[in-house]
Amino acid sequence: MTTPQPHFTVEFIGDVNRKKVNKRIRFEGKSIEEKLENMLSQTKDVLGMRPRKMEIRVKVYRSWERFTTSYQGLFGDWGIRMDEPSYYIHKYTTIYLWERAISKRRLLHEIAHAVTDYHFAINPMPEKLRELLPQYVETKLAGRRFRFRLRRR
Repeated sequence: MTTPQPHFTVEFIGDVNRKKVNKRIRFEGKSIEEKLENMLSQTKDVLGMRPRKMEIRVKVYRSWERFTTSYQGLFGDWGIRMDEPSYYIHKYTTIYLWERAISKRRLLHEIAHAVTDYHFAINPMPEKLRELLPQYVETKLAGRRFRFRLRRR
């Protein structure tokens, strides 16, 4: 029997408090990486999708300034305001998170984006579908009632 390879590489930018981050992620597992693996497994189950060879980077930023600067570095100054404390970019297979906003629901949402993008390999997917599936996973695994909401940008 082979040992499953981890799907996540976690990088902390700035003086991130790893213990605090781990505590904020209220999900099965002891370490941040173990919790992410469990979230990924359950997200795949909920969606019925099993993409192979997923390798996801997770970047956790201590400061809002560095977080938004990284966003501007990726997209330039296109007049897009960064007001979301997390996002997933399939081109870089990376989840970007602001430390103070980390939660189980936010991580489930971003992991669901990764799973659907890997599964369908259609980028960009239609906007409503792109938000519907992650919101469904986030509410299902967080034990809440599902209500679709499309964020306007």
